[in-house]
Amino acid sequence: MLPETVIHMRTMKASGNVKKDYAVGFDGAMISEYGAPVAGVAKSDAADGEYYDAAVAGEIRWKAYESIPVGKKVLSDQNGHAFIANPLSVIDSNYGDTGSNMLASGAYYTVGGSVPLEHSFGYVLASEINEEGHFVTVLARG
Repeated sequence: MLPETVIHMRTMKASGNVKKDYAVGFDGAMISEYGAPVAGVAKSDAADGEYYDAAVAGEIRWKAYESIPVGKKVLSDQNGHAFIANPLSVIDSNYGDTGSNMLASGAYYTVGGSVPLEHSFGYVLASEINEEGHFVTVLARG
């Protein structure tokens, strides 16, 4: 199990298919899918030109194809996977249902599934589109 200070990051192709998974800690260390530390920038296949910045102390940059509104709460499960909480609204048709049927069980509707509320992780500080056309969201632990 990953430490609670580690958040899960995932590189995506435009089709939405997962390319690689990375776990990034708030201490600035990046851990590959095999558990080995990665320094600096972690890059996926060169043909895609996609990458994730390594985290810096106290914050983390999340690049994804979804626009994440400023102020949204971020949750993580017991394995350190990150989910963007957006209750009572449809995030993307690919993710299916709205959050209304999950709130009754004490969970938010999230990208990737539902997460118990006790796994609160942080809040979105900023969200913008970078020069590569990726949404970049800066998270702060809350």
